[in-house]
Amino acid sequence: MTCTYLAETFDTFKAERRPFTGHPWSGRSATGYGRKIPTDWMIQLGTRWHRVYVCCFSNAGTAYIKTKEHPFLVVNDCDLPVA
Repeated sequence: MTCTYLAETFDTFKAERRPFTGHPWSGRSATGYGRKIPTDWMIQLGTRWHRVYVCCFSNAGTAYIKTKEHPFLVVNDCDLPVA
């Protein structure tokens, strides 16, 4: 799997805070870690919105989105507006 970054792949995108309304433990194991932990952030690419997920198995996690062309597109903190 190749690692690509959102800002390097797309010139224009919009980030917005939209609370996740699903189950609070969605994507997590009993220890709180997981491959697809949903966040309250959404990224708009064109007309489609994508949920930002976090892959976390230690004290640090990696935020990413999934698109049809890119199954793992890394979202840096600087890509998100200051809340």
